[in-house]
Amino acid sequence: MIKYPHRYSDLRKFIYQPPKSLGVGSSHFAGLGKVMKYGRVDGTPGLEIIHPVGALFDPTHGMPDDLALEPCDSLRLYRAMEKVSTSKYSIPDELDYRKVFGITGNVIKKADTVVWEASLKLVLKKWMADAASPFTKVVALLQTKSNPESTIDVAMAAEAVKQENILNGTKFAGEAYGDGDVVTLAYLRQKTLPLLASLHVANALPALMFSYSRSICEYICLQVTTQLKEAEDRFRETDPRWKAKIKEWELYLERKKKMGNKMRKVKPDDGETKFDMERDHADVEFSSLDSFNPADPLPQFSFGDFKRYSKTEWESDQRELERGGYIPLELVDAFRRGIGVHHSGLNLKYRQM
Repeated sequence: MIKYPHRYSDLRKFIYQPPKSLGVGSSHFAGLGKVMKYGRVDGTPGLEIIHPVGALFDPTHGMPDDLALEPCDSLRLYRAMEKVSTSKYSIPDELDYRKVFGITGNVIKKADTVVWEASLKLVLKKWMADAASPFTKVVALLQTKSNPESTIDVAMAAEAVKQENILNGTKFAGEAYGDGDVVTLAYLRQKTLPLLASLHVANALPALMFSYSRSICEYICLQVTTQLKEAEDRFRETDPRWKAKIKEWELYLERKKKMGNKMRKVKPDDGETKFDMERDHADVEFSSLDSFNPADPLPQFSFGDFKRYSKTEWESDQRELERGGYIPLELVDAFRRGIGVHHSGLNLKYRQM
């Protein structure tokens, strides 16, 4: 067995605490925003970076051997330790990052940061083992502050369960309440779509969400799909541009129907030039409205990317998924919006898509 203790790419840890301005579930959700050209999760509303040392609030548990720090985590740790150090509890001069890496703009290698990280953690472990040390102050400086806006009203969450249509309309979503408490499921129901919308804007999708419960995996999928549909329905009912688009499409269909046999005529009618006839044919034959389907999910209410996955491919896959009736239609509908579920209890054909 080859054991390698360091990752090639660092993992950055975040906690999601969405502000009220992002809404709850589908409420106030007006569609996905414009994707940033370059993906950057840092600074995304509601996402706060977690410093691994900030999670060591109980020093009696010790420090896990696999607790890894990014170089920026190590720098934050050094500055926090430096801030609370005393004459008795100090950081060795040789660990000053200015001396370790220099100040002249030299290239810093990953291997060098790993050695520095290990040395810092050795000092921190000594502080951790001494109740009189400023270890707890270091942790306090590095902890992510909780957001009171993210709390869930238990009474409201319990009442929401009674109103949840999704439990009545599916075979499996109701099982989620056997695997998760009301507050946890309410949090997932209210915060998941805003999180995904934020990641979408940050160009940080696709993303994987994990749960140890199969039913909760399905529950999250169905909730997000339902909320996207609800927001889309509101948009279709109220947006004047969408109504104008539908009117244009209906007029186009009517004009195309009226053309009927005229599409096959060879000579222009009386008073009509050949140019007029060709223009009418072009208007009908080559209109972008030919591919327009008002029943398709709108781009701002779907995570599906038909630039990489064509509609033709999707329609073929959809027929495969629906054939035989082995796969719940709710999951097929979610897949159409770029949302999938994966666990061993699902149909193999669906998992291989």
